[in-house]
Amino acid sequence: MLLVSLLAAILAIAAPDPSTVTVSTPSKSFPVAAAEGGSLLSIPDFAAGLGARAQAQPGAALAVEISGHRIVAADGVATVAFDDRIVVLAHPTRAFSGTLYAPWEFFDKTLLPAAGISADYDRSSRRIRTRSGAPGVATIDFTLVHLSRMTQLVFRESAAVEYETSSSRDGFTVTFKRPVLPVVADRSFDDPFVSRVHVAANTAAVVFREPGLSVNAYPLKSPDRIVLEITRPEAAPARPASPGGAPAPASPMPPAPPAPRAVVIDAGHGGDETGAIGPGNVVEKDVTLDIASRLAAILGKNPGVRPVLTRTNDAIVSLDERAAIANHEKAAVFVSIHANSSRAAGARGSETYYLSLGASDPVSAAVARDENAAAEPPGTTGEGAPPADLDFILWDMAQSAHLKESAALADSIQNELNALLHTENRGIKQAPFRVLVGATMPAVLVETAFISNPEEAKELATPEFRQSIAEAIGRAVVSYLQSHPAAPPA
Repeated sequence: MLLVSLLAAILAIAAPDPSTVTVSTPSKSFPVAAAEGGSLLSIPDFAAGLGARAQAQPGAALAVEISGHRIVAADGVATVAFDDRIVVLAHPTRAFSGTLYAPWEFFDKTLLPAAGISADYDRSSRRIRTRSGAPGVATIDFTLVHLSRMTQLVFRESAAVEYETSSSRDGFTVTFKRPVLPVVADRSFDDPFVSRVHVAANTAAVVFREPGLSVNAYPLKSPDRIVLEITRPEAAPARPASPGGAPAPASPMPPAPPAPRAVVIDAGHGGDETGAIGPGNVVEKDVTLDIASRLAAILGKNPGVRPVLTRTNDAIVSLDERAAIANHEKAAVFVSIHANSSRAAGARGSETYYLSLGASDPVSAAVARDENAAAEPPGTTGEGAPPADLDFILWDMAQSAHLKESAALADSIQNELNALLHTENRGIKQAPFRVLVGATMPAVLVETAFISNPEEAKELATPEFRQSIAEAIGRAVVSYLQSHPAAPPA
C-alpha cells in the first residue's frame, strides 16, 4: 500500500495539472494545459491558440513558427533559439507524455513578442490577459560586450525600424519612429561604460556609468540591428606654459602603445551543420557559439587583445573561410571551439589539438574525420585528411613555422581545462583538422567536453559551465600571449 501511495505521489508531481490556464485575447479565449502548479505551460496549446504552427523536431524538440519568426525549444534545456539568436531562460523546459512545457519566461521572451503582443500572467487566478499590439510590431532585443577600450551595444530588430538618436552627459537614447516590443525591457550590466539599458514604448535608454562618453551609432542589415560603439574620449594633454607665459614648445610625442593583438575565435559548426547533439538535445553549434562569444567578451577586457569571431550568429561559414579570416586579421593565434562526441559511454574531459597531416593516434584521426565531414570539400581522401592539392605545400607554407607555438598554446589550454574539469590529462594531440589548414599563425582546436556524455552534456547546457570554459581558455590564451610577445615591426 505504501508503495502504491508513493507511486501515486510521484505521478502526481510528474503529470500536468488537471486544471488549465485561460488565455484571454481581444477576440477570443482559449485553454492552455499547465504543469507544476501553473509554473509550466504547454507550448503546443499556447502556440495553437495564437494561430502558430508547432512541429516536433528530432531529439524531443519543438519548432514554433509564427509571423515569420521561428522558435525552437527542447526538453530539459534552458536555452531557446529565437530566429538567429539564443534566449537563456532561468529554468529549463520539460516534456510530459510527449508534450513540451515551458516556464512563463519562455512565452514572455519569445512566443508573445514573435506574435507582436504582450501579456500578464496572474498565477493565482490561472489567467493570462494579452495587451493590445498591432500585428507586425517589431521586437527589440539587445546584447552588450566590452571589447578592449570600447563597449559595443547591439539592438537586434525583428524588422528594420526608423530611428533617431540623442545624447547627454549621462546617457544615450534611441527613439524608434513606431512602437517596438522589447524581448527584455530592462537589464543592468557589470560593464565599465554602461550600467543599464531600458526599453519602453518607442525608446531605448542607455545609462552611462560615467559622464561624457562618446557614442558612434549606425545600422546594419541582414539581420536588422543598430550598433552603438561607446568609448571614452581621449583627453588632449595640456601644454605647460614657459616662464614668459607663452606655451612651452611641444615635447616629442611618446611612442604609441603597441596595437592590440588579434585573437580569432572560431565557433564550430553553424547553420544547417549542427555538429553533435547530446542528451537533452544539447546542440554543439549553439554551445560553441555561446562559449566563443563569452571568450571574446573576456579577452576584450584586456587592452592588449582584439578578439575577432568567425561567426556571431547561427550562420554557415566554410572551414576554409574560417582560417582565411584569421589570416586576414593577421591574428596572433587562432582558436577553434568544439564539443567532443564519442560512442564510448565513459568518455569525458577536454582535448586540445594542433595540426598535423598525420594523426597522433587512431582516436584523434576519427575525431578529425568527424569534424571535417561537416563541410568536406571535393577531393578529400575520406580519411579526415586535407585535400591532396593542399598537402605538404600548404602545410609547409602555413603551419610548419608555428608547430612549436601551436603545441605551447594547446598545452596551456589543456592544462587550464584539466584543472577546471578535474579530469586526468588526456594530453595534447595532433590531427588533420581541415579548419586549421592554411592558418598562418599558431592554431589549435579545442574539444571543450564530451557532449555525448550525459553528465557533461548537462553541464554544457548551463551558462555557468560555458562561462567557466571560456574563462579557462581565456586565461590560457593571455598566458600564452604574455610568454610569446609580438615581434617588433620590421
